[in-house]
Amino acid sequence: CGSSCAVCGRGAETTTQSFPASTVFANIDASDTDAAAVADRFRALLDSVGGVGRPTIISSHARADDGGIIILGLHVGGADSGAFRDGFVELFVLSEVNDPQFEERQLGGRAVTRVSDAGGPGRDAAYVYGVGGTVWILRGQDEYITSLLRTMP
Repeated sequence: CGSSCAVCGRGAETTTQSFPASTVFANIDASDTDAAAVADRFRALLDSVGGVGRPTIISSHARADDGGIIILGLHVGGADSGAFRDGFVELFVLSEVNDPQFEERQLGGRAVTRVSDAGGPGRDAAYVYGVGGTVWILRGQDEYITSLLRTMP
């Protein structure tokens, strides 16, 4: 993405995808009961904010020589992020955490929630930022997350 990269300002290889949330369900193996259960919970979350066809998933990964950031977003036009934030975090962060610890912080001039595993290494923390109709889950080095958050609405 060159020297103007929002993630690091030093240039990074960035891959971003945006797709309808409904496409997630086409790839679920019905014989995988764990995946099917998560898909059912995700479908229920999407139904609660207007249906499976309405939301968009945004996935991005920026990698620099000295680190990077992974971004997962869920956008629901016309909805408030508070309506689906907790459910999104439960599915895509808490499923990987044994002993969740939540800490409200200011990072990059934005109010975020840091979610970490009290028994795990701090570097595996996720930062959750909701604005308008979008919830963002950001993972990576704090300096990259701070830089990115400064560019977000």
